[in-house]
Amino acid sequence: MNMYSRLGIAFLAVSLFQSPAMAKKDVVAPATPLSPAAFTDSSAAMLAGTKRVAITSVIIQFQAATNAVDGPSAWFRMFQSKSTSETVLAWPDFDEDIQAEFAEMAYAKLRSELIAAGYEIVPEADVKASANYAAILKEGGIPHHTRYGNAMGDSYFAGPPSLQPYLPYSLEGGVFANPVSYIGWVSRLGGKSKTPGGPSIISVGDNWKIPGMETALAKELNAHVVKASYVVTLGKATAKRTRAFSPFGNANGGVGQTITGTASAYAEPSLLAQQTHISFRTANGSGKWQKAPLTKIAPPKDGDVSVHLQTPLTGGTDFFTLTGDGGKRKDSFFSQEGPQFKFTYFAHLADPDGYKAEVGGMIAEANKHMLALVKQ
Repeated sequence: MNMYSRLGIAFLAVSLFQSPAMAKKDVVAPATPLSPAAFTDSSAAMLAGTKRVAITSVIIQFQAATNAVDGPSAWFRMFQSKSTSETVLAWPDFDEDIQAEFAEMAYAKLRSELIAAGYEIVPEADVKASANYAAILKEGGIPHHTRYGNAMGDSYFAGPPSLQPYLPYSLEGGVFANPVSYIGWVSRLGGKSKTPGGPSIISVGDNWKIPGMETALAKELNAHVVKASYVVTLGKATAKRTRAFSPFGNANGGVGQTITGTASAYAEPSLLAQQTHISFRTANGSGKWQKAPLTKIAPPKDGDVSVHLQTPLTGGTDFFTLTGDGGKRKDSFFSQEGPQFKFTYFAHLADPDGYKAEVGGMIAEANKHMLALVKQ
């Protein structure tokens, strides 16, 4: 019987002897369901009086890798078995032409939903003709197809062909913007993208001028500067590490124990809550950068007004096929570098049209929920 079962029995025993008044007092009302979208430390008040918007960046982050680890924590590995089991789910071969189609689709959906919400769109040519816009791209611009990462793992960053994407100042992006890598897309030293001309932890942490540049652009065009970011997850990996003890000992997992690792994974697109967001930089804003929390994963705050998806949108599980490498076990049980058991599953897009329809529908739905909060 595990600890939670024992606690459950103890709780039941105590509750049987409670008075009706005590029992009634402990009743907890069901939680109120979250609304699909929410403001991030802001409101629509700063958008009043101006119906013009200038779209300056649209980015889709497609997760290309995620992982799961099971085993003792680093502290306990100092005193007992150092073994862990790790599973990586990776998507290393996403066609760039399809990425471009997605980004262009997201751009078109954003424009149409902004118009439906009562906004006038500044022509793209007018945005591109601005020296302030050129300065923004020089400060934080990234290639249209960039292999980089976030706190979940490696990611494809894609922007529409006609509009070069750029990244916000890292302190406005929060903890989620700090990249980790499981398939080598981000260097260990400096957190540098493997894409030529791509970002790094250093470059994103040094583009603190962008908020002021966006404010200057908003004043120049007499329009709110709008950016949209969508994070599409890949699926889920699971890892399991099991220890079986023997009174006779063995040579496989240390004296007196046998350690095994198992894994599983599935691919399922989902639009990530909190990080999927639309931000507005206003002409009447301060131009100073906004600070997102740095102690927890939280929605970004890269605008004077920001709205984010508050509940995830999840798709189907039949768009990918998976292949695996069968897992690897390290020869040295006492090695402190990496896991003892390593499993990798590779996702392959088997139904591009179905995937595009599914993800496109989720992006359109997310836009409607988020822009309903700032409707003119």
